[in-house]
Amino acid sequence: MKLKEELKKLFENGDKPTQENFWEWQDSYWHKDEKLPTDNAGLYKIKGSVADKTALDALTGMSEGDVYNLLDTGANYVYVLDLNNTGIAGWDDFFGTVDLSSINLQTVLDNGGTANFSNEFQTAFYSMTQGGFQAQTRNQSGNGSIGLQSTGQFTMTRNSIMVNMTDNGLTYQQDYSTDFVDRSLVDKAYVDSKVSPATLQTVLNNGGLASDSDSSSLFRFDLINKVFATSQIDGAKSSMLELTPSQIFINHDSDNGYSTSVEIRDNALDYGADYSDRFTDRSLVDKRYVDNAIFQATFPPATLQTILENGGTASFNNGIQEAFYAMTQGGFQAQTRNQSGNGSFGLQNTGQFHIGRNGKMVNMTDNGLTYGQDYSADFVDRSLVDKGYVDNAIFQSTPNLSLTDVINNGDRATNPEGNNSIQLSTEQGQVNFNFIRDDIGYTAFHQFGIHGVSGSFNSPNYMVGQQVDASGGEVSFSVTDRQADVKSAITLKPNSALAYQEDYSSKFTDRSLVDKGYVNNKIKASKGYKNLTALLQFTNGTFEPTFLELENNIGNIVWKRTGIGEYVGTLSGAFINNRTWTMAQINSQDGGVPFGCRVGRLTDDQLFLSIFRIAEGNPTNIAGTCGSLEIKIY
Repeated sequence: MKLKEELKKLFENGDKPTQENFWEWQDSYWHKDEKLPTDNAGLYKIKGSVADKTALDALTGMSEGDVYNLLDTGANYVYVLDLNNTGIAGWDDFFGTVDLSSINLQTVLDNGGTANFSNEFQTAFYSMTQGGFQAQTRNQSGNGSIGLQSTGQFTMTRNSIMVNMTDNGLTYQQDYSTDFVDRSLVDKAYVDSKVSPATLQTVLNNGGLASDSDSSSLFRFDLINKVFATSQIDGAKSSMLELTPSQIFINHDSDNGYSTSVEIRDNALDYGADYSDRFTDRSLVDKRYVDNAIFQATFPPATLQTILENGGTASFNNGIQEAFYAMTQGGFQAQTRNQSGNGSFGLQNTGQFHIGRNGKMVNMTDNGLTYGQDYSADFVDRSLVDKGYVDNAIFQSTPNLSLTDVINNGDRATNPEGNNSIQLSTEQGQVNFNFIRDDIGYTAFHQFGIHGVSGSFNSPNYMVGQQVDASGGEVSFSVTDRQADVKSAITLKPNSALAYQEDYSSKFTDRSLVDKGYVNNKIKASKGYKNLTALLQFTNGTFEPTFLELENNIGNIVWKRTGIGEYVGTLSGAFINNRTWTMAQINSQDGGVPFGCRVGRLTDDQLFLSIFRIAEGNPTNIAGTCGSLEIKIY
């Protein structure tokens, strides 16, 4: 048989191969209908098929004699260590096809039974040996494997989570309960932890909180915050113990209203408060109690009487502030001083009392609380003023006249220029006050009486009206021009808020008080729509709608029941055609039969809501909180 290089020289350009040349070429290879000779079984190892030559070149981990078939052309390639005498390993074309029909699992097993694949995205390894079968895969999302051993044990893995099939059934390799979701198959240990007796460990694992049937005893374990606590309750009495890494806390509330607490911390055992009045001979006492007992035993009690009898004075000076206190037979005195000023306080045995601050003195005498002299030049709006200041202020404003004098001696006064006058009068339980500015046409009128307050203000361009009726409780204000056009009007009614009578939003400035409608329109402008979101609620028995609004900037929609399962909501001009969107749903059923609902626009003023049984389509009544409603108006 000729070598491959000898055969190639018989078929060079311009050659005229003979019949014998063609036969020599054909006899050098196997036809696809021929069986591979058994004497080559040790040289050629039929590995299988791949899609094309590109897939073949991507294979790794080959050994000499590995044979693959290309599915796209049917060609067969063998892996050789010296390709065409180049000294480089590679794939050599058989120049023919190989019949793979005789390849079965037995021949794969007999010829090594392993295969692997690897590229930049994924790897795979398969092994079928006398000891069992194994498959492993890996890509960027994770890895996985399956295996069947000759012992009959079966394994599956996914990202290091392993499941085994042994004599104990299907088992997890270890505890994966922290990764379980609602659809996970769980193991016996997980189930036992949920249903096993409540040991201390299971209590910690399942919340760490327990109480008896009447809640008189309570235990709490909290490993996260490192807290153990227990409490006991018996009527008005209760006890509690709490342990943390930083302290032990004990508390007892007795039935006589006493509460006692003890803490054990770094500075030993501490009472929560002063309990010395409850100590008995067997009580553990605190440091304060001991210190007081030692002081009382060493020094006589420092009562006010002993202080008075032993001098009754004390002083202090640290260079920044000074203080002096004196309690004598003649009275009590205290003086303080610092960089901000000085002050004093005194009570004499005559009963006279005084307070001083930076030279200003206030005395309490038989004449009442009096200033030491005239301090009116330093008065501010919040100062308490004396009679001299008041009398002077009255004299300056209305010298020698009282209000009675004004009414009795003439109810009208005019300024020296003659263009300004004020009129004050009383008649039929009313007090009337008029202001007139004759030169520029201003007038003002106010009336006060048992029925309330009313008034007006007129100018050449505008009139301002005000009326208060105590019997009806309504207050209104208005500004009107001389053509009687109302520029703005505000009304306050009982059980209501202050409200504009019309939409004045076009006149608002940055300092204007705005109404709810203006705010809602701004919200709609920012969102593109107004909306209402509510929970559907219906009263038991009457089935009247009592919807619970979660958000509403549309306005007050009034809902009425018009029949079985039928309701109408009304708000004038709110539901604009082709700009109103509605949606409702019912989350309830009757005997397994669900309810349905419909909502939609009737007119610009009304919406409808219908509730029905889905099975028959018949209207039905429903009670309680059972669904939701949403309306958007663009």
